[in-house]
Amino acid sequence: MGKMPLFSFLNKKTLNKYEKTEEYQFYMKNKEYLLPLNFHYHLVFSENNAFKIIQANILIKAMMNKEIYDETLKRSQDELLTIIDGRNEYLKNKIWKALDENQAIYFEKDATRIYLPIYSRAMNLIYNDDPIKLLEYPYTEIVKDARSSCIDLFDLYNYDLYASAFTHLIKIKEDKTSCAFYHPDFETIFIINDQGRLDIAIPLFDKYLKERDHHLLMKRVANVVDDFYSNERKKFVRSLRDNGLISSKMCSILLRKESIRSIRRTKVALKGKSIDEIL
Repeated sequence: MGKMPLFSFLNKKTLNKYEKTEEYQFYMKNKEYLLPLNFHYHLVFSENNAFKIIQANILIKAMMNKEIYDETLKRSQDELLTIIDGRNEYLKNKIWKALDENQAIYFEKDATRIYLPIYSRAMNLIYNDDPIKLLEYPYTEIVKDARSSCIDLFDLYNYDLYASAFTHLIKIKEDKTSCAFYHPDFETIFIINDQGRLDIAIPLFDKYLKERDHHLLMKRVANVVDDFYSNERKKFVRSLRDNGLISSKMCSILLRKESIRSIRRTKVALKGKSIDEIL
């Protein structure tokens, strides 16, 4: 459906308080885990940007898993000196036991458990199946500095990552170039593109809505997502209202803004500019 600047207005009129959400509290409590990665990912996080908080928490959880790996490696080095055969198997069992005991989260990609989405699948295979290599150069540098082999995890793992235990997002629907997710804490629909970046955030339950009805909520969210992918903006806005996710007043405001936007697009297009240059 393309960009929707009109929903930036909706964002200002919702009652969601990010600082009260589990996502935000988790971020504030654990954001020091991001310090080794800050210069690599260049992410700026804010309590007013729900999607960036979600991305930050993915990185934090990945670094928590790395801490389990690293601490197990460190604790095992002296023990490994006494083992001649089967050193890798011994270390692998120790690591898997530590991951299980700490209830480390993961998702599967091509039959590989991805505990460290900041790394490629091949690197995760080493961490999972050949951890003895991590005690030898050049892998020791990777253990020492997480940034040395970091990949663009949001692009590489994309929908698998966003739909995993690394987030609280609920996958609703996927098309050729994007996927719609719903976040219960933020009460927001996120449209994520095939490069793992946010296209549109659509917060629900604006301040003009008298009652928040959560009955059969996911079914209603699925309804409006279907209408979103119909590529008819006004139909989608009305669907939000008809499914009780925005107020009638907000619906009228958004429809009016969309009408004004359409008029401006037509006027500018008549002057010879492309649609992409408008608004």
